[in-house]
Amino acid sequence: MSKNKHSIEADLQRLSDESFLQRMVRDMKLAFWLFQQREVSLLAKAVPVLVLAYTLAPLDLIPDFIPILGQLDDIALIMLGVRFFLRLAPPQVVGRYEADRRGLVPIDPDL
Repeated sequence: MSKNKHSIEADLQRLSDESFLQRMVRDMKLAFWLFQQREVSLLAKAVPVLVLAYTLAPLDLIPDFIPILGQLDDIALIMLGVRFFLRLAPPQVVGRYEADRRGLVPIDPDL
């Protein structure tokens, strides 16, 4: 039990040591992988599609021609959309990805 607790504490420490950019890249990779999985519902998959559509649409909450702020709203929406998508994804599917990333087990979509 203490070994498992130590592992969880080590994972939490590793996550807190991650930079903002590293976490964003990790989340984007996970989101891309989850989007390809059959176990993730179509409703959950609609989130990144809608976020991408908003980002590419000419209408924005803050117009892109306003320096810095115009791009920040797009970036913030993308980050929020990815985090929301990750929360909607089934935990066992996310766990499979995390286990494979750590090299514990191979990813098998038929599990």
